[in-house]
Amino acid sequence: MNGRRWILAAMAAVASASAQIVVTNPAALMPEYSVLMDRLRRNELERLRAQLNIERLQSEMDRLAREQAETTDRRARLEEDVRRMEAQLAAAAASSWAPNERLMALVTSTLRPLTSGPSRSAEAMTIVQLVAPPGTGRWARVRWGGGEFLADPADFASQADILRSLEQRLKFVEEQIWMAPDHPDAPARERIERYEDQRDRLQETMERVRAAFQRAAAPSAEPTATSPPRR
Repeated sequence: MNGRRWILAAMAAVASASAQIVVTNPAALMPEYSVLMDRLRRNELERLRAQLNIERLQSEMDRLAREQAETTDRRARLEEDVRRMEAQLAAAAASSWAPNERLMALVTSTLRPLTSGPSRSAEAMTIVQLVAPPGTGRWARVRWGGGEFLADPADFASQADILRSLEQRLKFVEEQIWMAPDHPDAPARERIERYEDQRDRLQETMERVRAAFQRAAAPSAEPTATSPPRR
């Protein structure tokens, strides 16, 4: 009996060893190896695709940075052109000013003393009296508040120039109102209402400008500031 059990145990051990040999046979591992290689190839392709996307995005960022720099430079050049044109227009307008003509400040302007002393700030719609036009120089000489100052002519305009500009804008606004449809929809009604409000404000501003110049021209009137128009 013991011999038989020994023989059976030996046969079982041989069978187990044979099974392990079959399992570790390279032919049996080929499917798993193929799957692993496919996975590695896919991972490598994904890595290459991600790398290409990174390079593409970096190239796009570089292109956008160059365009932004070019746009910034172009804007700076345009702003300089605008300032130069404004200065030319102001000089052209100032060349027609006559001594003792009254001018109105279009914006808050800094009036510089002729020699020494503090500068003064003239609010928008302040009226000053011209002493001497700028000529070939940058500054006009004006009288205001009992003193004489140097003023930037681009900050001032005559009554005729101001009213001409306001009348041109008013004409455009009234044309937009006149061209409105008979039965406007909601957006068109809102647009018309905005134009009507602009028309009212332009008309009010024109009246305020005329009144300010009339007060300044009154006998013994001191050039003063008037309140800016409502917005």
